[in-house]
Amino acid sequence: MKKFLLLLAMSFIVSDVCEAKYVYPAGSTTTTERRVNRRMRNYDKDGTEGMSLEEYQNYRKTRTHYERQQERRAKRDGSYVSPEDAFKLMDANEDGVVSRDEMLSYEKKKLEQQKK
Repeated sequence: MKKFLLLLAMSFIVSDVCEAKYVYPAGSTTTTERRVNRRMRNYDKDGTEGMSLEEYQNYRKTRTHYERQQERRAKRDGSYVSPEDAFKLMDANEDGVVSRDEMLSYEKKKLEQQKK
């Protein structure tokens, strides 16, 4: 009986630990933020602090292996979004330039959808 109660208590402790969510320390950046910052730094050629459609298409041509793999998977399951459509979804204020904040909010929404 004692072993059973001990195992039961341990299972409750483990289940609480598994549901814990990582909280980033104050002032740190998430992986998504670092990725968006790197994109802006590397592909914003005209220095407008944002990506035009042409710059975004150039970025999409030179993706990492992981990003190409995600694209193939999205095409298979029907959730693929073309570069033009993705740009329109990111450009919240419809000024023809995607800022860092617009891209970051789009990426966060995309991650939330993948988790569901």
